[in-house]
Amino acid sequence: LYIGGSIGYQNINFRSKRVYTEIAPDDTSSGFREFSQTEYLRSSGSGVNLKFGVIYRPADWFRIGASIHSPTFFTMEENYSTSIISVFDTISYVADSPEGSYNYKLQTPFRVVGGMAFVIAKTAVFSVDYEHIDYSMARFRASDYSFSSENTNIKNDLKAVGSIRAGLEVKLKEFFFRGGFGMNSDPYNGKYDLSDSKYSLGFGWKGRHFMFDIAYQLQREKSIYVPYDVSLITPIDVVVSSHNVMASVGVKF
Repeated sequence: LYIGGSIGYQNINFRSKRVYTEIAPDDTSSGFREFSQTEYLRSSGSGVNLKFGVIYRPADWFRIGASIHSPTFFTMEENYSTSIISVFDTISYVADSPEGSYNYKLQTPFRVVGGMAFVIAKTAVFSVDYEHIDYSMARFRASDYSFSSENTNIKNDLKAVGSIRAGLEVKLKEFFFRGGFGMNSDPYNGKYDLSDSKYSLGFGWKGRHFMFDIAYQLQREKSIYVPYDVSLITPIDVVVSSHNVMASVGVKF
């Protein structure tokens, strides 16, 4: 029986630039040529959390584990601005908003993880994990605003979701080769969708006192974007592909 825990520190640095453009047809007689609206956003912050877990190995070829991740308590800052350009036949108009800034607190939900792993011929490990997250428990807070309506919408609209992950690791002497797949259910309807999935490949080396690991992950996420009020325009389906490279080192005493 193995028992462990950790204190985690997380950092967020997100930048977004969205450009919405309208171009008039060539046969228009209104004098209007083009309109463009650009929205800038930067979100940054940091937070801490706690993790506690157990692993039980009833046999050399099989182990089962479970862990609990506390909410991550983030302190966030957002900076945002908007720029608009309108072009006509004889004149152009440009308007830039002042840069806005706002500070707030974000509390993410609890996470519960369970999994199993099987050792194959002492050279490979196949593992399956299931993670449960109730997104309706997320909360926003600020010193000058209650976020009561936003938190109520989160509680009513978001659901508990699951995340399924499976991976295979093969050991060749001191070298490790890994591959994995993960799929999440939708926080709005609770259904699984391959459009929200992860694929990963990794390589590692483990010596007597030092270890090194590097991994590549492809993540596809599905969302919607509404440039205007939802009653005026059909939401736009957006699929974002993210490419992540992660490396870790360790020293054994």
